[in-house]
This record gives sequence, C-alpha cells and structure tokens, in this order.
Amino acid sequence: MKLSKREKNLLIIFGIIIFITSVYKFLYIPFQKNLTQLIYDRQEKEFKYNDMKRKFEMVDIIKKDILNFENEILDSAKYIFGNLEQEDIILMLNDLILDKNIEISSIDFMETNNELLIDEDEEEDNLDEEEAYEIYPESKVHSVKITYKTAYEDLIDFLKNIREYEKKIIIRNIDINNNHDGNLSGSFLMDFYTLDTVDKYHIMNDGYNFFYYGQDLLDHDDINNPFNSYEEFMDEEDDEVEDVLAGEDYYIEKRIMTDLYGFENENIFFVGKPKDVYGKVLLDTNSIQGSYSNRIEYDFIRPREYSEVNLVFEGKPIEIKRQPELISISVYPYETNDHNIGIILIDAYGKEFKLSITSQLALNKWNTVDIIPPIEITYPAILQRIYIESNSFSDKLKGDFSFDKLQLLYNEN
Repeated sequence: MKLSKREKNLLIIFGIIIFITSVYKFLYIPFQKNLTQLIYDRQEKEFKYNDMKRKFEMVDIIKKDILNFENEILDSAKYIFGNLEQEDIILMLNDLILDKNIEISSIDFMETNNELLIDEDEEEDNLDEEEAYEIYPESKVHSVKITYKTAYEDLIDFLKNIREYEKKIIIRNIDINNNHDGNLSGSFLMDFYTLDTVDKYHIMNDGYNFFYYGQDLLDHDDINNPFNSYEEFMDEEDDEVEDVLAGEDYYIEKRIMTDLYGFENENIFFVGKPKDVYGKVLLDTNSIQGSYSNRIEYDFIRPREYSEVNLVFEGKPIEIKRQPELISISVYPYETNDHNIGIILIDAYGKEFKLSITSQLALNKWNTVDIIPPIEITYPAILQRIYIESNSFSDKLKGDFSFDKLQLLYNEN
C-alpha cells in the first residue's frame, strides 16, 4: 500500500511526538528529580558544614572560658584549706607562734562538723535544705580550743598573724584574763574550714616533711617549745641550744616531693606491640591532681607470648636532672587484669632502664605507687614512656587505666 505525502507527514509528526514524549518522561523528569535531590543534599551538606565550622570556632572560645573558669577556681582555692589533719594544724600553729613569747598550756580538738559555705549575698531563707546542698559546697570545720599565757604585745602579734595568714582562719571566741603580773591568760576557739576538692586545684609544688633521728629534739631544737613554762620560755638562750647540739650526733633530714609531670594535656600517643594491638589515649576528668589525668584503653586482640602497649611522651623531654630517692605515680584501674605496668627511663648514655610499678592494684580507686630507681642510672635521665605488658597467653586481653601525679622525692640535707 502506497502512502500519500500527507500520510507520510502525519507519521513523521507522530514519531516526533512519541520521541519528545519519551525523552520528557524517561530522561527529563528523572533528571529533574535527581537535580532537585542533589540540590537538597547540597544544602543539607552546607548546613552541616557551617554547623561543624561554627562548633570548631567555638572550641577555642570554650577552651578560653574553661581556662578562665579554672583560674577563678584557683584564685578562690588558694585561700581555702584542702584536706587538713590534726598534725597539720599543730605545725601551722607552731609557725604562727614562732618567735612569739606565747605559752600554750593545752590544745583541744573538738568534734569535726560539716557546714555549707553559703554566699553572704544570698538569702538562705529562700532555699530549702535540698536546694542548698545542690548549690553550695559542704565544708568540714575543724574546731580547736587553745589555752595560752603571754604578754599583751605578743597576743596582738599572734592575732595579726592569724588575720594575715594566707588561708582563712576564724577565731570564733576569745577569752582574755589579766594576771596582774604583766601577762595575760585565757583561751580562744579557732575554726579551720576545709574542702577536700581544693587540693585538686591548688597544688603545692614544693612540699616538705621533716624527719628527726636520734634522741628527742623537742627540748633542744632551735624552735621554742610553746609548752614550756612561761619564765623558762622567756629566759631560754640560743647558745644553750647550740652547745647541746654541738655535743651530740643529731641531724635533720629534709625531704622534698616535687612534681615531674601532671598529665594535664594530650602530649601522649599510643604505641602497640605487635602493631595489630589496639588502643587509645584520652584525657580523663577523673584526676587526683589538677583537672585531668591520661586514660589508656587497650585490647591485645588475641592471646600470645608477649604483648605490650605504651603511653609515649612527646614534645619537650621530661627530664630527671639528678638521682631521686623514689619516683611516685598514681594509677586508677577501671578493670582488673594481671598485666604488668612500669616506666621506661633513658639515662645520659642512652641506656634504657625498665622500672616495674606493680601488678597488684586496688580496683576503682587511685593507687599511689613508689618506685626506687636503680643507682646505675646516669643523670640527667629522660622519662620516655609508660608501658603495660602481658608475658603469657592470658585470657584477659583488655585493660583500662588512668595515670596522674608523677612526682620525685629528693633528700635535701
């Protein structure tokens, strides 16, 4: 059958219509949908990117805010007592009456009480007891009653020492009696407010302890004994003390504990041996000193003859300049295992010394462990790393520890 010219034109037009319809339906519409979805995805990615960028920009601001906040805490903490024991109070009183002609006939320690440190500007009546305990810290109050005998001028000097003392001491009650012999006697009640958390923010870098050897030095020391009778206290001569000490083999040993490393930053990286050993090091707010400790979580993956993980110190070398009596470190185990823990020192000749800490640690508490370094070490030495190892095919493969408060004890004769 022969088609006419008109029929041919109609077929061509019909074919063009079918072609355009097919292109529109099977190509343009799916493309348009994909384009719309891509535009939506792009907008979503841009939103996430801008949000992440904003968060990164906030990190420096947050760090500055945290630093400012910690500085504010530090400024407040240095005026408040941390953990305080009775012997600390006795030594403190001895410092306060040093070179003062004061006779102390008795020191009575009262029962310790707890008291909320409520801001004076706040109205306590507006808070119930439960809200007050949530907002304000609870202080432990050590009350001490002291019976004294002294001259007026020395009593005034002593009260000035109390007022000017670096930490807050409150004299709650004072009795003064005139003995009509030029001296005063009586008693006063002192309150020492303490917060255990203060020690976390205000650390004494160079603490000291005194240890006495030989016979009792209390009556022969160059510090006057405030429990002596008042007349003897006034007439005691320094040259008598020197004569007694010169004729005997007495000496005082002064031992100083100094901080070596505080674990307050992320200048530690993880190294496993063999290489497939998994682990990570992160900052932990559970600390015994300062704001942070360094926590290591690791997995030996499978039992083998020897596995080891290391916390390697980077940045400025941690140098031990001279021979310490001991090295002290605090360890917090989050789970139990039989893995060995220790530190690696590199001495002045590059020789490596492996100092084991211990494998017996109490769970879920800070353990302060002392290490006596061998005398073979040539100083200055470098603290290279902390290691944790397994020397047997143990079924216990995982571990979780935090480390803090690395210190050195020196003998300063």
